[in-house]
Amino acid sequence: MRFADVRPSFTLPAKVNLVWHRITFSRLTLLYFIFSAVHFIIQLSLQVKAFTINDNAAHLLSSIIAQSSTTNDSLPFLSGSTLRMCSWVPLDIDVHLCPIVWQAPEKGESAADTESTTSSYGASSTTSSSSASSSSTSGVVASTLGGNLGISATLKSAIAVPSQSRVHETITVFVPALPTAVDNGSANTRLSSAAVPTPSRFPFPPTQDGNDSDDDEGEESDDNEDEESDDDEGDLFRFVKRDALSVVVFEQDGQVKANISGDGHAPSTLDSSCLWALNWPVSVLDNTKREDIVFIAFQFWVLGMSVVALMNESIPHIFASLLTHIMATAWASFQIGHTANFRSSFSRIVTNGACKGVSLLPNYWDTRKNAEISSLALNIISMFISCFLTWKLIKLFGWQTFKRVGASLIINRIYKVALSLSIAIQLSLFFIVVTVSLWIDQLFNSTIGDLADFQTLYKVTSFITLGLLIPWLMTGWFAVRREMRVPMFFFLMLSILYLAGWGTMFFSTTFRWTFITWRFFSIMACASVFLTLASFVLGVVCRFNFGKGLLRYLNAQQSLPEEDFPDYSYGSDIEKVNFPSNEKPIPTYSVAFGPGPNEMFAARGPRFYNKSAEPFETSSQSPGSSIVAPPLAVTRNLTDGLNQSAYVQRSSSHGSTKSSGSLGSYSVHSWSNTNHTRSDSQFSDKKRWVIE
Repeated sequence: MRFADVRPSFTLPAKVNLVWHRITFSRLTLLYFIFSAVHFIIQLSLQVKAFTINDNAAHLLSSIIAQSSTTNDSLPFLSGSTLRMCSWVPLDIDVHLCPIVWQAPEKGESAADTESTTSSYGASSTTSSSSASSSSTSGVVASTLGGNLGISATLKSAIAVPSQSRVHETITVFVPALPTAVDNGSANTRLSSAAVPTPSRFPFPPTQDGNDSDDDEGEESDDNEDEESDDDEGDLFRFVKRDALSVVVFEQDGQVKANISGDGHAPSTLDSSCLWALNWPVSVLDNTKREDIVFIAFQFWVLGMSVVALMNESIPHIFASLLTHIMATAWASFQIGHTANFRSSFSRIVTNGACKGVSLLPNYWDTRKNAEISSLALNIISMFISCFLTWKLIKLFGWQTFKRVGASLIINRIYKVALSLSIAIQLSLFFIVVTVSLWIDQLFNSTIGDLADFQTLYKVTSFITLGLLIPWLMTGWFAVRREMRVPMFFFLMLSILYLAGWGTMFFSTTFRWTFITWRFFSIMACASVFLTLASFVLGVVCRFNFGKGLLRYLNAQQSLPEEDFPDYSYGSDIEKVNFPSNEKPIPTYSVAFGPGPNEMFAARGPRFYNKSAEPFETSSQSPGSSIVAPPLAVTRNLTDGLNQSAYVQRSSSHGSTKSSGSLGSYSVHSWSNTNHTRSDSQFSDKKRWVIE
């Protein structure tokens, strides 16, 4: 069964019918389309999962710093083992004047000295929040939680109390602020109603409904309950402890601190330096979310490139589709390396540095790693499958290109340049859109956008660039196929305009900061510029190829603009022979006469190798013959003054150096690799002359 004949029973539009015909052209094209669709679905699901993991981690850390009010319009910057917060965009990335949030202790320096050096940023940054909270109502932690607790008790003893009814379990009790006012001077630890009006809980992942009632039942249960109910409540409590993360923000000695409990960890205290240091991983996770969104869009683009390759039956498009799979594999490897570096820096600066051993993202690393490894494994398998299918499609589409443009080498070369330009335009379009979109997102949804000096100018020029991409794509796409000189001129001018605008952006300090501190953005920007430059060069080459005959080959079935005659349509040509099938070998002499070199020619009769054999013609001297043989022709000696040659020569008068044989004569041919001899038999004494 031929797949090209498998068509829907209902009538389809012409465009849809063309798409269906190209996809089902052969088993190979159908297999390539199915492979592209399956790869797209699986990769899309993996990338959405990776984005969800990053979003949950970023939401957790953002909630902590938002509740503790330890964020402002500053840019976190990590240089080695020093974390700084810059409230302005430094010129040439000179961050030496920016305040230090955390710095790893050097050799011979104690951790206490480093803490005293880095705590000044947190103290100075919380002055405004402390003054704002001093006018609000404050409460003191209750001193009776199953026992007497002093006012100056530590946070861990004031917030968490070991349970007497559970073994190897810890019950976390959150105490709201008391309505009665207490002298602030008598308390070293207080909960500020401005910072945290009520205890807040931030799920990671979300908790199940009804946890509070279950905890109340656990607290109000009698000691006489049976072991089965205790086990059930204990299992439920362990589920809450493993999945729920609770945060309590308070103020102590003029600094904002937070208590973290749940998620399978004992209650821990985060001081001001730790809370301010969380701004750096939040910025990294936000950028990683943007990268995941770009990679999700990249999957749509890979599928589109594969479909376009089938529609155009183009070898360059097939190579471009293979290149996209290689790029996807390289990017998946880069993601694993980026996550590993981020984990190492996070452990050194945040977990084991500013936060003093508190692990805030215990489950993030494993889940993210599993998703990235699965994506890389699938990309590697897909890359090898794509290589095999590309090799098979090149053999198929090579014959299709020959049918489209003919056998002229010049036309084929011009046609491949035109296809390469269309590929470069498609690649450039994706990377330009990604680069400009990331830059716009930085201006609207990032801290650096608020610090930009010419924010309005950047936004306007970015939107204009996105708007000009549509005419840039259309002019380049149609100008090369229809040899339109004016649209090609506009295409080249828009390409130069983008290259010039990209170079001008480096005068902006904001753009340079984003380009240097965000590697993904710099890669996308450089790729867009390189592909735009390649499109410009190929466009110039195609412009010089205008008028060399490509338009007549591409529009062989259409009337040309310069022709005056109408376009006629004929019926089916009965003498038209279809091209050979693409799934069968092309007929050759070896197919007709057997494999060489033993039998490279058809079998010959006895007259060709046996000189004594009877010829096909009957001699005129034979009895009963009524035909008189003509005399042999006499020619001049062509070898006068020359060496003897076995090859036939022709005179300058375009005459023949030999006469055709007659019925009365026959020739005996001897075949060899070096010469061709001929001997004539004479049956008459008369002579004939050949006039030259």
